[in-house]
Amino acid sequence: MIFVAVFFGSIIAFLGNFYLSTKLGPENFGIFKTVTYLFFFLPALINFGVQATLPKYIAEFKAKNKKKIGHLVLWFLKTRLIGFLILGILIFLFRYQIAIYFFHDTALSYLILPGLIYFFSLFFAILPLIVQGYQNFKLFALVAFLAYALPPMVAITLISSGLFYMILGFGLATAVSYLIALRFLFKVKAFTGFVHFDLRKIIWSFSMPMYGLYLIMALSSLTIPIFSLFFIQKIIGYLSYSLLFYTASLLVSGVISFVVLPKTSELNALKKYKAAKNLLGKTFSLYTPVAFFGSILVLLLSKLFISIVSPEYLPSLPLFNALVVLGLFSGYGMIYSAYLQGQGNVKRTAVVILAVNILLFLISYMFLNYIA
Repeated sequence: MIFVAVFFGSIIAFLGNFYLSTKLGPENFGIFKTVTYLFFFLPALINFGVQATLPKYIAEFKAKNKKKIGHLVLWFLKTRLIGFLILGILIFLFRYQIAIYFFHDTALSYLILPGLIYFFSLFFAILPLIVQGYQNFKLFALVAFLAYALPPMVAITLISSGLFYMILGFGLATAVSYLIALRFLFKVKAFTGFVHFDLRKIIWSFSMPMYGLYLIMALSSLTIPIFSLFFIQKIIGYLSYSLLFYTASLLVSGVISFVVLPKTSELNALKKYKAAKNLLGKTFSLYTPVAFFGSILVLLLSKLFISIVSPEYLPSLPLFNALVVLGLFSGYGMIYSAYLQGQGNVKRTAVVILAVNILLFLISYMFLNYIA
């Protein structure tokens, strides 16, 4: 159910962003993606492993001691709120400097304000994690679908109003996607009727290692903001366009990973380690034709495709080809990292994901320099 929601939500998000790229043109699309990606990454700095901790321990406490849930949830809510307020104030105070460095134009500092709305909307991303812990998968799937699909659709309806209102609408739609979980959470009394207990063991032994892993996983969202420091927004628009298809090229490996992770976890629990390795080998064999023939098709047909659907992005053709082919072969890393997560090997998972992200940064930099 969750896979279907994420899959179709991702497809709608891709189509929505593709439409935005053609309507906005390279420069404005680059500005739009710089703002959204920058403010999407910042919450990762203050997540403290919440993505893994809440689903894991809420599920455990639900089975053993429900009264512990409220204390755990409120601790993360308070910590998250403090982090968001501190970061939000700093962003507002230094909005002109942010505009200079990321947009190379102080006149665009007005876009930081709707960016802040989007940033604060991500505070509520904690809510579906609580729902996941309670194992209400229907609601979690609905929230996941809306979080992917709704923001770009709202942004499309506001194109004629300009970038300010597009980003504002994107942020408000994100908040709405998460807030629909509140009714259920109040119903199960997720925030009340709790007992205090010592959280330090959970925080230091589980949350902080997960924090490091998820921070590494979030690095890919920094690609556009980092390169906007060095290249004009038209070039960043080319990068944003290519990254749309890079992300799409990871879809098949993502589908496979949905199967590999829980299956590997199950086999490890049964101490069938050889069967888990065989599973990894089989999935690599199944994925190889996708990576190989997909790369050939991209190299043969990409110029024709871009010239027909979005000719203004033709100068980005070398970057487009490089990133899509990279995405197809990075699928091996995605599948392997899912296998490692199923084994519970956090360190090696982090190394693999970091390697994939480093390759993304290096290839992007090389080809951005080439087309600039």
